[in-house]
Amino acid sequence: MIDLHTHILPGIDDGSQSLETSLKMARIAVADGTTIMACTPHIYPGLYMNHSAGIHAERDKLQLALNTYGIPLRLVVGADAHLVPELLEGLKTGRVPTLNGSKYFLLEPSHNVLPPGLKTLFLTSWPQATYPSLPTPSAWSGSKTTTANLSPWPSAVPGCN
Repeated sequence: MIDLHTHILPGIDDGSQSLETSLKMARIAVADGTTIMACTPHIYPGLYMNHSAGIHAERDKLQLALNTYGIPLRLVVGADAHLVPELLEGLKTGRVPTLNGSKYFLLEPSHNVLPPGLKTLFLTSWPQATYPSLPTPSAWSGSKTTTANLSPWPSAVPGCN
């Protein structure tokens, strides 16, 4: 099994805050059948100042610890990228990583309201061959940003999940 959305890297966002917690999370994942896990910390300028090089470095440290402790889990890089003005440029330059270097990335739009013009942005400005995936649509329950609001997107945006 592959887990595409985790906050397992210690101390770099609101997920795990220690190596011990990350190792515990990894052991639970392996016990549940996970063999590959995407490390997807938040990228949110001003709050979580993560970037591709830093995420890779933290993933490498945690992978070494997993190997040392005999935890059979392969870590890959990704990010939970918040919708901010810098996102498009970050994707184009590689500062915002895609899921394991693929054409997909996790997009975290506002939990309160779907930004005006977002669909047009995807259709006209998105980096070629890069597709957003929504990591936590359940977090939007009770808000104006719901999966129902996004339901027409797969037909409008090729590759949109």
